[in-house]
Formats: sequence, C-alpha cells, structure tokens
Amino acid sequence: MKHTARNFGITSGILLITCLILTVSGCSLSSWETKQIKREDTKLVIPDFDNAKDQYTFATAYQQATILSTDRAKRKVQLDKIIQCHTKVVENFPNDRTYTPLSFLAIAAAKAGQEKYGEARSLFQEAMQKWPDNDYVQAQALFAIAQTYASERKFSQAQELYRQVIERFKDNPTSGVQRIVANARALYYTVKEEPANKEASPRRGILQRLKSL
Repeated sequence: MKHTARNFGITSGILLITCLILTVSGCSLSSWETKQIKREDTKLVIPDFDNAKDQYTFATAYQQATILSTDRAKRKVQLDKIIQCHTKVVENFPNDRTYTPLSFLAIAAAKAGQEKYGEARSLFQEAMQKWPDNDYVQAQALFAIAQTYASERKFSQAQELYRQVIERFKDNPTSGVQRIVANARALYYTVKEEPANKEASPRRGILQRLKSL
C-alpha cells in the first residue's frame, strides 16, 4: 500500500512537472510568435514593375492610402513601409530622371516624418546634388530642409532657407515650383522667433534693463 501511494506521488509529480514545462514552452512560443508577427508587420510585399512610372504610381497610391497614426511607434512603421515603396523606385530605376527624384524626395520626407531630421536633411541635400538641373527638386529639397529646422525650433535657419527658395525660384514659370515659392513666402513671414536663451532668466533681464537706465 505504501509502495502504491509512493508510486502515485511520483507519477503525480512527473505529471505536474510535465505540465509546467508545457506551460512555459507554450508561453515562450506565444511570445516568440508575437515578436515574429511584429517583425512581419514591418515587411511589405512590393511588386516589381517594368517601368519607373508604374513603380512610382504604386508607391504614391500606397502612400496616399495610408492614414498616419497619431501613435509614434505605429506611425514609424507606416512611414517605414512608405519608404520601402519609394526605395523600390530608386533601386529599380536609378537612371530615371522623372519619377526616381520624386521618390527620393518622398523617402527624405518620410524620414523627417519619423523625426529623423538630420538624416532627412542629408537625403534632401543628396537629392540636390544628384539632380542639380531639376528646379523642382532643388526648390522642394531646400524648402523641406527649412521645415526640418523649423521642427527643431531653429527658426532663423529655417527663415534663411525660405528666403533662398523665394529668391532663387521666384521667376520659375512651372506651377509646381511656384507653389513651393508661395509656401516659402507664407512661412517666411510667419516664422516664429528663436526661443529665448535658457541661461537668461527673467530676473537677469530686468537687472540688465535697470542698468541701462
């Protein structure tokens, strides 16, 4: 009888340990599956088209259909997918001079949307170097760089670039460039002032004004 009870206890213990192992394994698998799903969420299957126009049309259609989330993490994933779409244009049609520059600008703009302002500026500057004779690329890149500075509250730098856009392209007859100039002019006159120096306290400012009396 004692042997039977002891054997039953051993068997129960083995079953309990087995259940615990299966439960832990199940949790690990569930966690792994969740991570795998999250990784796959960032991947996008993009068809390869025969020409730059169709590849760009697909990229812009996907971009326009995307409603950007207010959640920063979700928005980053959405913008990553937009970047993937436009990267296909740049990689598959590097010599195209009509649609590839536009996709290059879209990639840089998406980086700015992810608040990667330094990286975005580098890409906009690269676009200006790649297509120096394309006034639309030049104006749009310069305008977008100004916006990245404004987003960082570097308003004087932004204002200077808005001024450059206005001066350089005010006589350009194309509607796209004129639209950029109009936007630059509007922002040039409404740009905010630089934030006050953090080291300058209100008390110090009052004392300085009193000394000047």
